[in-house]
Amino acid sequence: ERGQVRLDEAGDRLVLHLENAVIHKMDFRSPEKYHTTLISNLDRVLVDEYTSQQRNRATTSKGVREQTLTELREQAANPKLTKELRLATRIEIHKKFSIPAACFVFGLLALPLAYRTGRGSRSSGFAVSIAVILLYYILLTNGEEMARVGKLQPWLGMWLPNFTLGALGLYLLIRRNSDRSVMLGGLDRWLRKRSWLNLSHWRRAGRKQQPAEAVASGGGPHVVLRLPRMRLRFPNILDRYVIRLFSTVFALVVLSGLAVYVVADMADRMDDILKNDAGFGVILTYYKYLTLQIVFEIAPIAVLVTTLIVFGVLSKSNEITATKALGISLYRIAVPALFAAMVVVAFSGFLEARILPAANARVAQADDIIKGRTAARSYRRADHQWLFGQGRYIYNYLRYDSDTQALNRLQVFEFDDEDRFTRRLFAENASYLGEAWLFENGWVRAFDGGEVLDFRTFDQPVIDYYPETPDYFESEYKLPKAMSYGELKDYIGELERSGQAVPELLVELHKKVSLPFASLVMSLVALPFSFRLGRKGTLYGVGIGIVLGMVFFAFLAFSSTLGETGALPPMLAVWSPSIAFIILSIYLMLGVRS
Repeated sequence: ERGQVRLDEAGDRLVLHLENAVIHKMDFRSPEKYHTTLISNLDRVLVDEYTSQQRNRATTSKGVREQTLTELREQAANPKLTKELRLATRIEIHKKFSIPAACFVFGLLALPLAYRTGRGSRSSGFAVSIAVILLYYILLTNGEEMARVGKLQPWLGMWLPNFTLGALGLYLLIRRNSDRSVMLGGLDRWLRKRSWLNLSHWRRAGRKQQPAEAVASGGGPHVVLRLPRMRLRFPNILDRYVIRLFSTVFALVVLSGLAVYVVADMADRMDDILKNDAGFGVILTYYKYLTLQIVFEIAPIAVLVTTLIVFGVLSKSNEITATKALGISLYRIAVPALFAAMVVVAFSGFLEARILPAANARVAQADDIIKGRTAARSYRRADHQWLFGQGRYIYNYLRYDSDTQALNRLQVFEFDDEDRFTRRLFAENASYLGEAWLFENGWVRAFDGGEVLDFRTFDQPVIDYYPETPDYFESEYKLPKAMSYGELKDYIGELERSGQAVPELLVELHKKVSLPFASLVMSLVALPFSFRLGRKGTLYGVGIGIVLGMVFFAFLAFSSTLGETGALPPMLAVWSPSIAFIILSIYLMLGVRS
């Protein structure tokens, strides 16, 4: 009737505790012999990886990244281990020191770069910092790989990025101290002309597009015919200017986030890639499809940061002041940014509905190869020998043949509306006839609690009706992340009709709508902050954007947990962060001088 999973008193074993349980025992060779036993309290020890002996094995078989420095030194000095394992251990020892030391190297390199002159130095400095981080992780990853294959010593492979960037920092610092530009002449001029937030290019382009009246060089009369021009209320010149700037910054922010994400993920998976010898094609396939999921996840933060940067730059260059002087309110200036955010929402929704389910399945397949799983995971229902049916049925079978639409050694366990076990059917073979199932060579038992009410065998084929059809067994079981909105909704309805409460799946269902919509929420909440920044610059916007994004997703994670545990309705749990941030944006916007 009731049960729970708990640890024993020693904390070593995981125990399934059952109350008022019924044990069924039988021999399939003699189905007439059947025994039931009613037990008030029953404990079953589950196979768990944290039993006493297995815990000792797990302690000694930890990966190099999970070991302490003392454990690594002992393992590196152990002659009984393979050469490859001892080499990986030495690499990890040096990595534990080289990565913290990179903080000093980054500071040394940042000092001369921070003295670049020019109004756009802080903006371009953000881009340069992203490039430096990517360069460091690329050098670190390649150095680790070369050390593993024996082309470099472990200490050199792990310290080479620090030596390279440290030497570059010292060189630039010496140039800075001698009153010379820290950049090479040509590179410095190129960066000044192509600063990624330099608005002079856009201003010049706008002036070139302004029509100029032609001046007649000859003396005779001429006729000029003027036709009324169509004036679009949206998008007008200002709207197109803001949208163009928004698109440029958004693309750069997304590319920066994408690059950092991919490099960090590759560094984390490098052990598996080298250990299992994953080919270049597999790695390329993995990141090609993972990129879509990354773009979907970082889109809200990218919209938030982009909105703060765009209007921060416009405020710093007094363009916001100029538009207000022309009688254009801040609300009207914000329209193109909101329009761009809506485009991102539509694109994210399209990704979620059409692209990501299939892409995530390809990512899972490539990940199986990278992690060295010899047998690929199957999501076909036919490959899972225990299935919970659409009604109050549990199916167990040895094999499903999709060609003949037949099940071998099928058992069907039936339950009533109060979840009591009432009937058990067994058949050597079951085939589908179009509307019903044909069972051969089996038996049926009926129960009332622990008492057998009826037992009969059948040697001749018997027809019975069950709601599941061959399509149910042939279909694929997908993880919620790999389902579209419609598929997940149908799956939840299927589980609810069978009597299961699935609040965690309802949370995932509502997230498929709320997460794309979060881009618009981020744009709304960024607007009052961007208008309040004034002339403080873009780095303030980047910092505020990161903080607001962290708060939003922390709020979402907390409320989603409440929804999964049933403390909040799933819809309210998922949408409460968006509602709270919209209210915050309205409140802050009312305090801005429009």
